[in-house]
Amino acid sequence: MDAPQESLDRLADLAARVVGAPVGLVALVDVDRSYFVGMEAPEGTPRNVELTHSYCKHVVLDDAPVVIEDARTDARFHDNLAIRDFGVVAYLGVPVRDLSGSVLGSLCVMDVVPHAWTPEHVGLLEDIALAVVAEIEMRTLLAERDGALEYQTHARARVEVERGRYMLLTHVGDITSSVEDPAMLSQLIAQAAVPDTCDWCIVELAPTPDAREPIVGIGAATDELRAQVEEMRAVARAWPGWRSPTLLAFEHRAPRLLPDASLADLVEPGHLDDVPPRLQELVESTGLRVISAVPLAARGRIIGAVSFIRRSVALGFDEAEQALHHEIARRAALAIDAARMRIDLEQRAQAALVIETIGEGVVLLDADRRVQLWNPAMATMTGICASNARGRALDDIAPELTEFVTAAVQPDAVERHVSIGEADAQRWLAVTAVQFEGGSVLALRDMTAAHALEQTRHELIATVSHQLRTPVASVLAAAITLQRTDIELSAEVTSQVIDTIVEQGQRLSDLSADVLLAYRLGNEAHQVGELDIDVAPLLTEVAQAARHGLGPEHVLELQLGTDLPKVVGDEHALVQVFGNLVDNALKYSPDGGTVTIHARVEGGEVHIHVDDEGVGIPEAERHRVFERFYRLDPDMARVAGGTGLGLFVARELVHLMGGRVLVAARPRGTRFTVALQRA
Repeated sequence: MDAPQESLDRLADLAARVVGAPVGLVALVDVDRSYFVGMEAPEGTPRNVELTHSYCKHVVLDDAPVVIEDARTDARFHDNLAIRDFGVVAYLGVPVRDLSGSVLGSLCVMDVVPHAWTPEHVGLLEDIALAVVAEIEMRTLLAERDGALEYQTHARARVEVERGRYMLLTHVGDITSSVEDPAMLSQLIAQAAVPDTCDWCIVELAPTPDAREPIVGIGAATDELRAQVEEMRAVARAWPGWRSPTLLAFEHRAPRLLPDASLADLVEPGHLDDVPPRLQELVESTGLRVISAVPLAARGRIIGAVSFIRRSVALGFDEAEQALHHEIARRAALAIDAARMRIDLEQRAQAALVIETIGEGVVLLDADRRVQLWNPAMATMTGICASNARGRALDDIAPELTEFVTAAVQPDAVERHVSIGEADAQRWLAVTAVQFEGGSVLALRDMTAAHALEQTRHELIATVSHQLRTPVASVLAAAITLQRTDIELSAEVTSQVIDTIVEQGQRLSDLSADVLLAYRLGNEAHQVGELDIDVAPLLTEVAQAARHGLGPEHVLELQLGTDLPKVVGDEHALVQVFGNLVDNALKYSPDGGTVTIHARVEGGEVHIHVDDEGVGIPEAERHRVFERFYRLDPDMARVAGGTGLGLFVARELVHLMGGRVLVAARPRGTRFTVALQRA
């Protein structure tokens, strides 16, 4: 019983005085002792005794008053030790009951001499016992109230602590949900931890392939402390003996708690004597004493660690605070890892977009040379779509590329060229191969156009050289003939030699003009007029010019429809177009025959056909006849020589005038058709 003694002592004294006894007390009884919580007795009298010395136990057991006038002569109590040890001879006690009726003990009076107790005495004690019960109940209620108030105070304090921790975790949650940059996340989380859970905090993320240096966030109560922490970290990193708790938590993949760190806890064994003086000063000034270091774990990996530092050893970190540190670390790790994943996904998406859209082919192979990636450019180059290529062996779909993988080409190797595809759709590719652990990558550029250009360049040189050889030789021979002084040339011979020079000079001029015009057309630098041209007289002029050089084996016929409309075009260009077509028809009719020019209106166009009875053009070659320098008989075994530019020039000029040039086979020979717009 925690009730104060003073009030019960007064009630015990009152009980003794009203019945004329020297001693009064309130006794509470348990299983083996009697406790005197209210007592008027000589100083030194014990406040509790064993039940062997107690008369009160009989009051409790009987739940009734016990009246003893002289215990020495009372058979019930003559052996009670209270007679011998305390000299108690007379005793009167009444039950003290709580509000529920349970007996707590007794209110009693005692005397060291025999005492005759009256029923009135019993009644008085029972009345005072009610006051004792009221006092005990009141004191009990007061004690319960005080206990409740104290519990409420502690509960409020705990609630405030929990509220602060909840608010801190809410703040951390706000940061992790709104910030996507790992460096900014580290800094904001470190600062958020101060000062509610520590004096300063450091978040350190391990280096990644994209960030070679660790990312560090530092939170401190003051700018001065933050500057000291930054300097301490810089000095410590430059000294090999430093043993950072943050780094140890990262390396050991487990939390570390240093409740009272000393310098020996922060350096490698054997380096305590050579700690830089400035580092010692900074350790002291930053208060690196109480340290809670927690690794940052996400998806089974340790991505960094966070350390919470308190400068006062007396405060320390209790279990609840350590749990808070672990929760902050858990949330920080998930947010930082998610931010890195978002960045990685964005970079991968950008890389995938680049691979999908670049003009170069990209092929990714695994260790078994099976295709893992086959981008759209590669599909365009090879005609094999990604869905048909993915998962298949490179040997099966593009065996021409296998040699680049097996050759173990290094990343700095010079690209090599290869042709791929069937002859009619062959492409020339420049290939660079890089091997890495687990596979290889091929990068391919389509060099078909460049290869064709190079071929054209070679053909130009060969053709022009061949075409120049005869006229140059003729001009040179004629000039040498005129230069000779050892013979005298007749006027007739001299005239023939001069005619040869003029003829071959004109041939050289025409050749130069053809090459220059082809160059300008190929670079879209040539322009034509857009006039209304009467095509009938123009075709008549072309036919007359062609007949001057006809041999007996050829016949040139002109068949023009009546009322031919005018066409949109350039007169000079049209003369050149039809001149080239007629010249081509005659050239590729080495055995003679009839070349026919006829024109008629078809739909909204005027079609001019040039038919011959020559060698014809194989179907597989028809798409190439308009290429520069292309000749159906490149060895010129059956037909007269030429630059291979005539049909190219004709097609390009017609296109500039908004028309079309078509080629088709005839039962014997070939038909070229020029379709022009009506004026």
